[in-house]
Amino acid sequence: MNMWKLPEKLLYYFLYFCLMSFLGWIIETIYRSSKEKRLVNAGFLYGPFLPIYGFGAVVITFINAELQTLPPAAAWTITLLSPTVIEYVGACIMEKIFGLKLWNYDNRFLNLQGRICLKFSLCWAFCAALLVLVIQPRVWTRIDIGGPYLSYFWAGAFFAYLVIDIFHSARSLFNFRAFRNDLAALIEKGRAYQPVFETLFDKRMKIKLPPDIRRIMRPLSAFSGIRAGFKDSLPAFPEKIKQELENRFWKIPRERRQNLWNIFKSDHLIKILAEHQRVRQESVTTHTVRLCVKTEEALLAPYASTPGIALTDVSARINPAIVEYLLAEIADVPVHNKIIVEVSAGDTGTLGDEKLAALRGLLCAETGKQAARIMRENRRLRLSAAVMFAAGLLFISAKALFPSLSAKFSLDELRIIAGWVFVWRGVENLSFTLVSNNRRKMKLLQLFQAEYRAG
Repeated sequence: MNMWKLPEKLLYYFLYFCLMSFLGWIIETIYRSSKEKRLVNAGFLYGPFLPIYGFGAVVITFINAELQTLPPAAAWTITLLSPTVIEYVGACIMEKIFGLKLWNYDNRFLNLQGRICLKFSLCWAFCAALLVLVIQPRVWTRIDIGGPYLSYFWAGAFFAYLVIDIFHSARSLFNFRAFRNDLAALIEKGRAYQPVFETLFDKRMKIKLPPDIRRIMRPLSAFSGIRAGFKDSLPAFPEKIKQELENRFWKIPRERRQNLWNIFKSDHLIKILAEHQRVRQESVTTHTVRLCVKTEEALLAPYASTPGIALTDVSARINPAIVEYLLAEIADVPVHNKIIVEVSAGDTGTLGDEKLAALRGLLCAETGKQAARIMRENRRLRLSAAVMFAAGLLFISAKALFPSLSAKFSLDELRIIAGWVFVWRGVENLSFTLVSNNRRKMKLLQLFQAEYRAG
């Protein structure tokens, strides 16, 4: 059993790497956001981690621990220069793997191939000294404060998350590289980029970019080096997409505010509203569902004590089977489509306007009631998931949190299994039941807004 145990020192180094990556993400996000005057999710990953800061912190800490025998001047020289070396090697690796220059110092004073420069090398040297003298002594001694069990739990959780995030982040960069290469081939042939889907407007009157453009937004937002090389390709885009990309990435906030003020001063806003209304009307399609029953009574819930009840009666209730049938018919219909229900019943085959209005009222009452019930159940599921997560974490970390109580019981394996069962129940509530409920709620609301006609 012990032969598969992760070395304790390696475990602490990994947790230290995660913590320093998170701290580096905070520093980089604050710096980039203040510089670009907009909120920037800095870094290679989607989540709040910047691995190059974590690698730098681990390397500096390891070097500082291994160079104790060297003279102080030599040890400090190596320590202060190591972040610049890491930045240069990291830039080379990223360019080799992805074919992209994620950061570019070509316009900086005393730069080397645009990968490192004097200004940031001095900043990294200061950060390295701060890490060795202030941060590392306080953080390293507190990593194992939760005990080995909690350390293993957090290490496993962080490792699983980082693997998933690295996969998706790398895929986004590969997609951007393929898009850039295709765009360069179009420009070389003298052709312009034509999106697969039409440019639309969202509910906030903001241009909704096509999916193939939205896939490259993350690399453009995160890396200034990519944006610098991509700006020359903007003339190849249609005018609407070109203006939207310029507004998001290459215009300062003052220019954006001035452009917004110019829109409100002119009649351009009226044109945008008219275009938005036209696109919405063209994008909404209708879907017709036929509802055929033998008698009108089949539309209503069966009542043994009141046979022959009519649609227009106050005590009438819709047959639940009718609702389930309509939900099954529109299961594959997009939620933005308009539903038209054609109803025919009895020998005549048609219903009058009064009965159609009564049927619509009964169906709206039933679908609204079911949607409200689902919303209450979703609130209960969220609370249940939070309780399950808390209980699972409590079971898993019980030995670290309650050492005196844990000494009386030796069922560690059973306790950890129970903890993971609780955590999995919370994940199941959020990932499966909640998603299924939300889909049913959307279909109920779609049926609530349906139009009813005589078939």
